[in-house]
Amino acid sequence: MPIEKKQSLLGYYQEHEVNPVLIRVEDDREWKTHVRRRRNLYTNHLMIPPVSFKGAAVLEFGCNSGENALFLASLGARLTLVEPNHKVLPRLKDLFKRFGFEDRIDRIENRTIEAFDSEEAFDVVIVEGFLHTLASRDELLSKICGLLRPGGVGVISYDDLYGSLIELIRVMLLHQICRLKKISELHSQSAYGIAQALFEEDFNRINASRSFQSWWMDNLVNPFTASEYFWRYQDIIPIIEKRECCFHSCSPKWTDFDNYSWYKNVPSIRQRHLSLLEDWNRKFVFFLTGIPLSDRTIPSASREVVDSVSQLIQNISRFISHRGDSPESICFPAELVDYLYNTGSGKIQRFGKSLQHLFRSLQTADADQLMDEYQALHDIRNLWGSALNYICFTKLDAI
Repeated sequence: MPIEKKQSLLGYYQEHEVNPVLIRVEDDREWKTHVRRRRNLYTNHLMIPPVSFKGAAVLEFGCNSGENALFLASLGARLTLVEPNHKVLPRLKDLFKRFGFEDRIDRIENRTIEAFDSEEAFDVVIVEGFLHTLASRDELLSKICGLLRPGGVGVISYDDLYGSLIELIRVMLLHQICRLKKISELHSQSAYGIAQALFEEDFNRINASRSFQSWWMDNLVNPFTASEYFWRYQDIIPIIEKRECCFHSCSPKWTDFDNYSWYKNVPSIRQRHLSLLEDWNRKFVFFLTGIPLSDRTIPSASREVVDSVSQLIQNISRFISHRGDSPESICFPAELVDYLYNTGSGKIQRFGKSLQHLFRSLQTADADQLMDEYQALHDIRNLWGSALNYICFTKLDAI
């Protein structure tokens, strides 16, 4: 029986009362940690100096309860905040009042990104965490570009198709064990207990901003964690290019195609984007594993390898969404096995062998044995891939 998909990610959050980015910034220590992380994102990863926000007209879609917007207010930004979930607005308003930043809000609109309209153009437009889940995401990304002033900056975050492989494998594992244990309700305490046994120890070792329970709700049992809701650089870059916007930066910082180039050699937007996507093929294994690449001799991913991973992710998604399917329908692609082996990296080769072993283990009918098999695979447990990605782009100035 297929898992019931909600009409929107917002509907899922409202039904289960999930606040995916709740950060207790009322606590002074939490606030300082939050500021350091957001400053690191904007300054060191997205290459936007903090001074750029002073007096800037910033539009944020899906601001939730406002913790990230609060940081921008502290830099002097003027904020237009658009949030469709009315349940989080009281906390947003209380936070801005508590911090004395009420005057930094130009307006708050309780509506969706689709319903928002403005004749005003903005210096910065930010959309984090949900755009990739919307059916009209391509048109909405184009809309975001159109809301920027010349020289303005757009920032989006999304779940990357290839970077989400390891996280999707964790979802698949949880689903299969729940099936074997005859647990039909994935939001039950029983399913949560299994997730804790499988993943909590590893999750607590990473530098996360949210609790394990929040991650479980937003990633492991969220029906929007599936291939059709992931996005790719190859989809995003042509859209922003068509609207005369140019890739500026990203997080994680994986690309180095600008390095060692002379500033007077100015490529066209098309040339710049082609170089970016060519570099993406060379960094494909980073997206899969999250392992930093120090060796530039690692081969680029061929079209066949990339396509085989796309098919694998689609097969896993179908398995997750159809509760009666057999794991035998998921084959670990030979193209990917060969690619990981040919990297010459022992760590990546061990990762590939562990993946093969895990997919074979999925065929067992014993849930406890499958859990034990996974617990022994440290070459997977210690990796998280590169699921969440930020892309920053700039609107061309008229010359």
